[in-house]
Amino acid sequence: MKRKVLKCGAPRGGLWLSLLAALLLASCQQSKPVRYTARPITVAPQPAPDTSYIDRQRMLADLLYAAKVAYNDNRLMTPAGNNAYDRYREVLAMEPNNQVALQGLNEIVARYVLLADEARNKGQYDQAQTLLDRAALVDGRTGELNAAYERLAQSRTNRVDLLVLDPEQLSLQSPQVTQQLGAIAQDILRRDLTFLINARNDE
Repeated sequence: MKRKVLKCGAPRGGLWLSLLAALLLASCQQSKPVRYTARPITVAPQPAPDTSYIDRQRMLADLLYAAKVAYNDNRLMTPAGNNAYDRYREVLAMEPNNQVALQGLNEIVARYVLLADEARNKGQYDQAQTLLDRAALVDGRTGELNAAYERLAQSRTNRVDLLVLDPEQLSLQSPQVTQQLGAIAQDILRRDLTFLINARNDE
């Protein structure tokens, strides 16, 4: 009895390709598709902007503007709570070295000295004293204020005569007024006096 022997050799080219394709197809069917899940991006909340500096600068600007308006209206230290001095002091309480406020206080002192000199020239010495005392409350260390006090003290030692002329007669240049002016001029020359003329106009 003859036995049949099967010889196993390398598969032929067509068979080899078929087996490879079957294996690849089987592996593709068994593997699961890969799913990619996007992670949510977390954004940290931004802190609220700090507006305190801007608010402070606005407040300072408002106070400085109110102080300048009060100064221009001659509300230097009165009425209470609504004057240039109080507004400048509020600014300096917030910002002690604020140059605009410091300059504003100097201007208040200068304005009081000017008003005091005008009062002194009219012989209103008590009024001049009051004005200088107010200036001293603002800043009593200025040389300008000290000089004004000295001028007032000197004026108090001088005798002041106030001579009022009739405005109508003066405008008409009447002989009466002319004679009166002549007498005043002679007295000034004789006694070597200082005189001040307050008139409505140069004419």
